[in-house]
Amino acid sequence: MTPTPRCTFAEYQSIDSCNWSTLKYAVRSGLHYNYSLTSAGAETDAMRLGRATHTAVFEPDRLLHEYVIWEGGTRRGKEWEAFKVAHAGKTILKPDELDTACAIRDAVRAHPIAAALLVSGTPECTIQWTDKDTGIACKARLDWLSDTALVDLKTTRNIEPRRFGAQCGEMQYHGQLAFYASGLLALGLEPAIKIIAVENSAPHDVAVYDLGDDEQYAGEVQYQEALRTVAACRRSGVWPGGYPAEMGLMLPAWSFPNPEDEEALFRSNTDA
Repeated sequence: MTPTPRCTFAEYQSIDSCNWSTLKYAVRSGLHYNYSLTSAGAETDAMRLGRATHTAVFEPDRLLHEYVIWEGGTRRGKEWEAFKVAHAGKTILKPDELDTACAIRDAVRAHPIAAALLVSGTPECTIQWTDKDTGIACKARLDWLSDTALVDLKTTRNIEPRRFGAQCGEMQYHGQLAFYASGLLALGLEPAIKIIAVENSAPHDVAVYDLGDDEQYAGEVQYQEALRTVAACRRSGVWPGGYPAEMGLMLPAWSFPNPEDEEALFRSNTDA
């Protein structure tokens, strides 16, 4: 199966396959994964802004066709309800949210390396494959795919390497991108993996990171373990939490007395 250049998000959601948005919870436990399958919450302002930002960066021509601006202040009352009905099917943004999405777009497009990655390629590209080890059907929706690179856009507070690297580890971005790379490899494609990181507040500084071999290997270990967890739970019909056995308590180092303090206390007690 080859990558699908364009399908709607609703069409993508209807594909009965495992995707990273839910698979990442299996890194914690089968319980968390199973819960994620039926617990999708309401869309938040941050989620709407994130989608608008991706559209602005990768498909700017679609921005004003799929989003509409509400300038009426508080989102309640008859005017708000009528506005929603009049613009059914479109995402409603506040003026400052559109401004932020466009400012991020301009910052990314002004960065020489990021701009070069986006000269040609396919946005919002859907891929499907079967994991060879577990037999699980998988899917992914890629931000941008060209002949040479898989590109993923991440917004962040700080693009400084150590700070952003810590965010990548915490948010499991390396697992996500290794999962995507495995899908592309199953389709006979092996592009470089790039992250465009952009700060979500002005002046929206931009950095481009390459996912190296070591980082990709760490991500492979993560997503493969998650897929094995899902496969085992599907076979057994049981979705356990991450810690079914009794465990010893692990206190942080600062909770324990300092040996020097203990010695001083011992001397003071003896002197008394």
